[in-house]
Amino acid sequence: MDEALKIFKKLSDIPGIISHSKVLPYPKDIDFFVPIKIMPLAKKIFEEKQYICVFSSIHHYVYYKFIGGDLYLFDLCSDYNFYFKTFKNLEISEEGNIKMGKDLSLNKIIKKFSKKGNFSPSDQPKLKEFFTQKENFINFPSYIVDSDDCVSLLGNLISKKRILGLFRLRVKNFFTRLNKGKSYAFIGPDGSGKGLFINSLKNTKSVKIQYMGDWFFGLQPLYSMLLKFPSPMNRFVYIFYFIENIIRRLKVSFWVLIGETVFIDRFPGTNTPIILKGFPGFINKIIFKIMPKPGLFVILQAKPETVRRRKKELNLRQIEEIQINQKKLISNYPNVVINTEDLDGSLNYLLKKLYEN
Repeated sequence: MDEALKIFKKLSDIPGIISHSKVLPYPKDIDFFVPIKIMPLAKKIFEEKQYICVFSSIHHYVYYKFIGGDLYLFDLCSDYNFYFKTFKNLEISEEGNIKMGKDLSLNKIIKKFSKKGNFSPSDQPKLKEFFTQKENFINFPSYIVDSDDCVSLLGNLISKKRILGLFRLRVKNFFTRLNKGKSYAFIGPDGSGKGLFINSLKNTKSVKIQYMGDWFFGLQPLYSMLLKFPSPMNRFVYIFYFIENIIRRLKVSFWVLIGETVFIDRFPGTNTPIILKGFPGFINKIIFKIMPKPGLFVILQAKPETVRRRKKELNLRQIEEIQINQKKLISNYPNVVINTEDLDGSLNYLLKKLYEN
């Protein structure tokens, strides 16, 4: 929090930059209006502090960073035309952007108005004042500006064009993202931090999460019952785990195809059975071999004592053996090894990986 407060104050002290919110972690974002001429200076401040830029355009930059395990989002904007991205006939001028940047209540009213064209009676005076001043726009139909009821007229047009505009954007985004998705498999012994890292990173990007392992399956109660029968034949129940994992892997492939980012919790063949010997160990290796691999394996590791302290399901020898075998097993595939004891460093490293082109 202290670091976020310091950078907030540093930006706020620069003449022309105006803060629109307080310093709070996710799900809040910290908004700033930054005049276009000052934007390079603001960017330099974040780059020096090693914030990760997750979105950039000429007039709009978004920076993320984990501090003390919390995610902080800084949103720097000098142009609010993206509010009306589904309305092609409207372009706010630099003067209009400055007015919106300096007047937070006006900004909020216009943002709300731009979504659906709806407004409350108390909003109308500010909306009418803004939309009847021609200097606030580069491009805006004069018949709307000159209308006695320009706010209602524009609101009706936004409402009508919004559905078509959103449809066009979604179709365009679909084809732009096609086959550009990525998949990340988070592996490590129980207590290594898979759940913590997945839950933290999912707040930084739109992701799909898929569990793949040897538990939490659709027919798990039935499988558990069959496994209790005193017969070696009950071990064939494990083939159903494999079939369900194949189905889940197909879901991952589909999501990647349509451009989604996918987090895989565990990966078949890398879980606790990895330390089995003999025929069971051989089967485990076969399962890993034939399962299509993710784009990147993320190996979450810590000292065995630390892992044991988090979750007491395995002893120190088992934890160490699993960690060694996992690294060996995936050594020929794209992978990164993460030290989960360095929480912020590891989260920010992975955050940067997520936004690499």
